[in-house]
Amino acid sequence: MSCLAFKKFKEHKTHEHIDQYFSFLFRHNDLPWNIRKFLKNQLREFRFDDLRDTHPWSRSAWSHTDLKRLKEGMVAAQFWSAYVPCSSQHLDSVQLALEQIDLIRRLVNKHQENMILVTTAEGIEKAHKEGRLASLIGVEGGHAVGASLAVLRMLYELGARYLTLTHTCNTPCITGAWKPVIREDSIAITLTIVATELLTCWFVRADCSTADEPGQVPQIGGLSNFGKI
Repeated sequence: MSCLAFKKFKEHKTHEHIDQYFSFLFRHNDLPWNIRKFLKNQLREFRFDDLRDTHPWSRSAWSHTDLKRLKEGMVAAQFWSAYVPCSSQHLDSVQLALEQIDLIRRLVNKHQENMILVTTAEGIEKAHKEGRLASLIGVEGGHAVGASLAVLRMLYELGARYLTLTHTCNTPCITGAWKPVIREDSIAITLTIVATELLTCWFVRADCSTADEPGQVPQIGGLSNFGKI
């Protein structure tokens, strides 16, 4: 988890004053995938206020989130993960990504008094002033775009503000660092999503990070001339 302090802490001794100065941005929350597993993405009966005594959430090792605990933890902004499993690659990965983004947007809309969908740093600050949880969307797994820049652009339009390039599988464009490079002439993709501007994407030939592994040697020596453009 990573955290962001919105205001500089001033030397207060009591716990009740801490939340006046610190708020936290947490990334990668897998609650949407749990909703898919437990409720098949149906939100009508989902009570997000407090899940600590609600089955199956109370017994799940992967369930630690509800509105009450987010408030108690002074979380001001949360990246909700639109997770897409590697098993869906070349099958229905794009559909799954869209369904999970749809779920996140519906979850936020259902709790508008406590949450709001944001896509910029300014939106986070505005939500914080309003006392609402700034909700952002991240897509987990580069295979979710189906090797299509058009899909990538549309995910951005739907509110996604980060994309993990690989998960536990390689993609046609990206060789992950979780296992050795399979081919010498690999293609790597570098994705930059600017929250307040448009998405820019470069396809770059480069040495994979696995060149640091035993027995692996650089093939290019850094970025190629094309990659340096």
